[in-house]
Parts: sequence; structure tokens; C-alpha cells
Amino acid sequence: MKEALKHATMADLQREIRRRERLRLQGLCDFCERPHTDQPCEHRIRHNTTSEPVSKAKQVAEALRKHPGMLVALVRELGLPVPKCEGHQGPCGQPVLYLTDSRTMYEWDGEGDDPNAPLALCPACSLSYTEEMADRWAEYRSAVL
Repeated sequence: MKEALKHATMADLQREIRRRERLRLQGLCDFCERPHTDQPCEHRIRHNTTSEPVSKAKQVAEALRKHPGMLVALVRELGLPVPKCEGHQGPCGQPVLYLTDSRTMYEWDGEGDDPNAPLALCPACSLSYTEEMADRWAEYRSAVL
């Protein structure tokens, strides 16, 4: 196996990743290619008996989640009424495809607006916000410890 990996190209590795992902979406073991309900192969953990094939709609949703640029283009092309981004570091106005979990932990008594509510951010602002808050939390933790 290690010898084969030495000679594999990046394209080979990407093809293998896509092949394994496709098998898992079809409800098959990504090693032996048998259904999860069959007798497990040597990789028992890959034979999760609760796994079911994923519907085509979920496959499309997963692909669009992984490639937000395609989803933004699709939203624009179809003229779908989606909310506009609040912006992370200033006005943005790009389409919001999903809510971004808040990375704050303010105390809230349940009255008024929730300061920890999810944010309406476009994919770019969401990534920027998430990275900035991860840095802030890391800084906070290092100061506390």
C-alpha cells in the first residue's frame, strides 16, 4: 500500500477520494463495495448497519455545500429570493445560502434579541467570521491558561 502511494499522482488520489465518497453516498462500504447490511469485510467500522443510501437531492445539496461558489451562481441564475449578507467586516449584499453559527457565548436572559443567534452571512463572510472568531477564542484560551 505504501509503495503504491509513493507513485500515485494527486489526480489519482483525488479520483480515489471521489470514488470512496460516491460509494458511501450509495450506502456501500468504500473498501469492499458491498452494502453495509452485508457481512462486514475486514474494515468492520465501515459497515455501519444504520447507513442508508443518500437520496439524489441530498447528494446535490452536499455537493453545493462543498462548492458554495456554484450555489451562489445557481441562486443568481434562477433569481431565487434569498436574504442578503449582513457582512462580517462591512456591507456585503451577497446571497446568504445558510446561517452561520454564532461563535459567541454572551449571557442571555431570554429577553430581547439573542446575542448568540446564528448570523446571515454569505460563504466568504462566514469563512472570514469563523476564522476570526477561532483566532479570538485561541487568544482568549491562551490568556486564561
